[in-house]
Amino acid sequence: MLPIHAAIIIKAPEFIIEALLKAYPEGAMEGDNRGMTPLHLAFRHAASDATLFSLLNACPAAIGLKDKSGRIPLERHRTLFIPSNRDHSLTKKVSGIAKYVSIATLLEIEALELQLNNQFNARLEEKDDIISKLKADLEASWREKQDTVMRITSDFETKLQQKEAFIESLAEKI
Repeated sequence: MLPIHAAIIIKAPEFIIEALLKAYPEGAMEGDNRGMTPLHLAFRHAASDATLFSLLNACPAAIGLKDKSGRIPLERHRTLFIPSNRDHSLTKKVSGIAKYVSIATLLEIEALELQLNNQFNARLEEKDDIISKLKADLEASWREKQDTVMRITSDFETKLQQKEAFIESLAEKI
């Protein structure tokens, strides 16, 4: 664990966080023994907006880093500070940047769900179109086969009548 990790856990003043980031900027990307970056810890321990802002400025890429549990920093935040969809009495106070990030994440998830639903529906329509075309092709092929069978049957009946007529004419000659 680096000093910046400890400073965030104990909610050190902003000037301490700034000094630690200035002294060792790479520390913003390093994980502790659980793989949590300072940003993971800041979300987990409800750090101030100023601390979150400093960490995000120092290392924007940290927002997507996963800890050893496979969680990104925002997931650490959501598990503790997002209001429950089922029980609004579990709502906890969320700071400005943290709240903004949470809302932005939820909106992004909703937009992604809408996009995926639209893509799914478009593909479903494509499949329906393909099925309709195959059905029409199959029906046309079936009608063509029926016409062929009817033509062959008609030709057969004509030839059978001609054969019977020929046999009758031979029988009359005999």
